Amino acid sequence: GRWKEAAEALREALALEPHSPGALAALGFALHLGGNVLGAVDAYHASLALDVGNPLVSELLAEALQDDAQLEDKLEI
Repeated sequence: GRWKEAAEALREALALEPHSPGALAALGFALHLGGNVLGAVDAYHASLALDVGNPLVSELLAEALQDDAQLEDKLEI
């Protein structure tokens, strides 16, 4: 997909509106689907700092953390 392009567009939007929890969550989603799990986790945390307890972002964060743990498990084999 074009997740890298989407992430870049979202970064540009965040430069104009850095405190947008929706844009931060969307950036996390684009990064996650593009394979940047750690970047996604950071973006989700930033989104949740602005919109505490958002159930969708909380779920996306949980999925990213699970993917990160699975990656770490594969690297240890």
